[in-house]
Amino acid sequence: MSKIKKSIVISLIGGILVVGVTAFGFAAKKPLPPDAASEQILYYPLKLESGTYMDYMKTIYNCLQGGAELAQEPLMAFNKDLEVVPLGTESWEVSKDGLTWTFHLRKELKWSDGKPITAHDYVFALHRCIEQGYDFGWYWSFAAGIKNWDKTEKGELPLEELGIKALDDYTLVITTDVPKPYLLGVLIWLYPVPRHAVE
Repeated sequence: MSKIKKSIVISLIGGILVVGVTAFGFAAKKPLPPDAASEQILYYPLKLESGTYMDYMKTIYNCLQGGAELAQEPLMAFNKDLEVVPLGTESWEVSKDGLTWTFHLRKELKWSDGKPITAHDYVFALHRCIEQGYDFGWYWSFAAGIKNWDKTEKGELPLEELGIKALDDYTLVITTDVPKPYLLGVLIWLYPVPRHAVE
């Protein structure tokens, strides 16, 4: 199957998944009854034998069964009306030339070990997918347009030249080669990766 056909198929599957997940994920919150247990636990059965199913960078083909989406939050998401809404970020600004996007992350988000989710985790996610040489580089074609993506992926430029930077723990800056007004929709696929746990 050609890369173009693969991209179309995955885009269609992704669209179906996004609609399905958001239809349930963004329902109005209801208060718990007064007699509810203080600790709420969700048991999620998995059919996979691989230990990589919770690694979003490796579970793309298993997203229907992997459950990674239940434990991680991307930078942005679609709501039930298919409007792009912030998830990992509180707010953002775009430069006048449309090339620089600055995201202010939510400070209350934490990993399961209690460590905060930071802008460095989002940067590490894209750095890692380039470095690891995963066999679905075509899938990450959505990142084409992020400044120096192609040259960094080919090894012609160091990771530091990629157009994604952490100004501080809670400020993420993404620079594109050309104005990319649909970037927010693309960022529904940008999940953070806990560098401290991976390394």
